[in-house]
Amino acid sequence: MPEQLDLSRLQQTWVHSHEEDGAGKTVYRTPDFRFPPSRGRSAFTLRPDGVAEIGFPGADDRTRRAEGRWQVVGNVLRVTTPERDQTLEIERVEADVLVVRKTAKEQ
Repeated sequence: MPEQLDLSRLQQTWVHSHEEDGAGKTVYRTPDFRFPPSRGRSAFTLRPDGVAEIGFPGADDRTRRAEGRWQVVGNVLRVTTPERDQTLEIERVEADVLVVRKTAKEQ
């Protein structure tokens, strides 16, 4: 992880690539990645104005949406919505991949 995180790389849409998860890491890709078929994927968009748009599969597999806020302190990304808070330690961010380690359980 570089000393200073380039926030402009984070400010886009990230889709969970659960097939690539492992060893305590969670992998997200940009929407143009060729994902294998899946019954649903969580995703989030981090906008430059601090707004986070969250999408996740509901009980009936239809996508549910929530809006909240995001911020980064050091290499820790915190996304807060009315339904949940998520804290992720950023291990690597590139133009098309984001690798994080969950540092706190969703609340």
